[in-house]
Amino acid sequence: MTRLFNLLKDLEVPSLTTGIMIFALTLLVVAGSIGANAATFEVNSTVDAVDDNPGDGICDDGSGNCTLRAAVMETNDLAGSDEIVLKSKTYVLTIPGPDAIAEKGDLDIRDDLLIQGQGTLETVIDGNLITRVFHLLDGDDMNQIDVEVYDLTIRNSDAGNAGGGIRNVAEKLFLYRVALENNTSPRGAGLYNGPDGDTTIRDSVIFNNTATGDPDMERGGGIYNKGELFLGNSTVSNNSAGDLGGGIFNEGSIHAAFSTIADNTTESGLPGGVHTIFGGDLSLFANIIADNNDGNCGGILPTSQGFNISSSNCNLNDPTDMPNTDPMIGPLQNNGGNTWTHALLSSSPAIDMAGNEFACFEVGADQRGIIRPQDGDQIGEAFCDAGAFEFKANLDSGEGGGCSIAKPGSSAPLPLYLLIPVFLLVIRLFRKQKINA
Repeated sequence: MTRLFNLLKDLEVPSLTTGIMIFALTLLVVAGSIGANAATFEVNSTVDAVDDNPGDGICDDGSGNCTLRAAVMETNDLAGSDEIVLKSKTYVLTIPGPDAIAEKGDLDIRDDLLIQGQGTLETVIDGNLITRVFHLLDGDDMNQIDVEVYDLTIRNSDAGNAGGGIRNVAEKLFLYRVALENNTSPRGAGLYNGPDGDTTIRDSVIFNNTATGDPDMERGGGIYNKGELFLGNSTVSNNSAGDLGGGIFNEGSIHAAFSTIADNTTESGLPGGVHTIFGGDLSLFANIIADNNDGNCGGILPTSQGFNISSSNCNLNDPTDMPNTDPMIGPLQNNGGNTWTHALLSSSPAIDMAGNEFACFEVGADQRGIIRPQDGDQIGEAFCDAGAFEFKANLDSGEGGGCSIAKPGSSAPLPLYLLIPVFLLVIRLFRKQKINA
């Protein structure tokens, strides 16, 4: 069942009805068709120890324990897609030193892999300020590995080159309900997506990361992108960079939808939100970009697809946009759900702003799992809100609540599977618009 996300991400869904039909058919066969050749390793120890005999199909550090590092080493030596299941624990990396096989330092991923946590507050992978956490590299320029990470926090990494929490140079990466927090590197402290990388981020938060350590090029506190990146229903906040792009530095292609980019900073005095250089492009739909120091957008300005709101101009020239407008958002905090968000205040102009019914219905829920759309302004008609947070009248006041798809206290992703086929349409809509432009 856990490989269902991987199948659905690759579907070309021509319509909502067809998408749901395909999803229903997939459910019928998924138990028998997914994971036939895959290994699943359940990590039962928080000790950072290597695998005793990589490739033997047994995750064992030599003392009968399956550690996170041993599980990664084992999956690297097993052909095909594998899965690692983590408990509600904190896994601290303690073995210093670089290599490319996960025995030392960061956890090098070299084959298709799914990593499943129990929630960002429950499952934490900690770099212990001695290394980055994940490095995706398969050594094959002709094929990409497919890595998926769900329901966990990656924090406290310290990398000497690009990519603090995660370094993805040329692979496919899918992050769902993930927090990238307090990571450090000169470029892409939270995430580095390289020139051939293809990354999708959904329902996640990237915050308190710092691009530092190289006075000549400290860029992308939250994200440094050189490849293809989709940011959906996610928050990029409170990140910093010494040079450019406190929140996001972009020289590739980024499509952002229903996301919030706020309170990011630079030390250079240049815009702290998003900075795109020549050769890169950024397209925006129904986002909030606000309250970043010294401006929200720098370099090559983004292309608006509509329904965006910004406290500066940001080249928001679609008739549905709201440039130079205070979106009236609260601080980054726990407003319910699996990841932290900026709540919309009750008088926010972002409420019921995104009137594109098709795109709104495709998204289905906000970053917290609150059903979209809500009639937030209570004038009798429900429309999606811009940004990652959907305001629910009489329930949301900055401390969360609302009608959530997941039951309270649960981080189980199964109920949200029902939304994935329709959300894929939004991703493909943006990419088709780019191709046809």
